[in-house]
Amino acid sequence: MYYDEVYDWNLIVSSFAKQYGIRLLSNDSEILYPEYYRLLAGLTDDTPLGHIVSIRSEKDPKTIKTYGNNEKRIRREWQKFRSKQINKVLTDEEKKQRISAFQQAMKQAFGTKKAGDIK
Repeated sequence: MYYDEVYDWNLIVSSFAKQYGIRLLSNDSEILYPEYYRLLAGLTDDTPLGHIVSIRSEKDPKTIKTYGNNEKRIRREWQKFRSKQINKVLTDEEKKQRISAFQQAMKQAFGTKKAGDIK
């Protein structure tokens, strides 16, 4: 996977706005989690997240050699982030903080509706 929902949250928000016209941080947004994940998976390369993911996931050495400083920085930062994530063992308190931060972002984006609340 070449994105992280917490690390890339701002890119996700701007990508949903661009591709779907959905403002995740708006109180008017009534999107449910299952739909959110389907829409997230469908983001195209012409969105902010899609563009970044295409840079991060590039495997062709010839293409990578043509990258400018900005693209190389994006790849380096992602590799550094992923390396830290893979090698880091989180304490229980860090896990709770991350879960809480993610839940807060989801509540802000989606409200408190549950799948059973669909009319």
